[in-house]
Amino acid sequence: MADDPAGTGDSETGRIQSIEQIQAEQAEQRGKIDQILGILSGNHADAQAATEDKLDAPTDIASMVRRQLDERDAAQRKAAEETARTDRLAALETTVKELTEQPPAEPVKRRHKIMGWT
Repeated sequence: MADDPAGTGDSETGRIQSIEQIQAEQAEQRGKIDQILGILSGNHADAQAATEDKLDAPTDIASMVRRQLDERDAAQRKAAEETARTDRLAALETTVKELTEQPPAEPVKRRHKIMGWT
């Protein structure tokens, strides 16, 4: 049996197939690990950017007050734009209602016109 090349060939084929299966499983696991690392690094990058923004922010009182005033002005501008948009929309709705088709006015009768009753 030890001299039988067919027997050793079958075991060698089995080993190659099991090695290929192991390599396929490893590749699949690497892909999953890469996905997990991508998700984790994305969240970490966002948190790091927010932290860097806070660290880069000036710490003196004057610049903090300017930043807060700028934020307040931006909020007021946004509210004014929203109000203007709402007013414009209301005006357009009113115009559309006025432009809807009206039934024709009743014609003036000739006898009323001659008698001056119109």
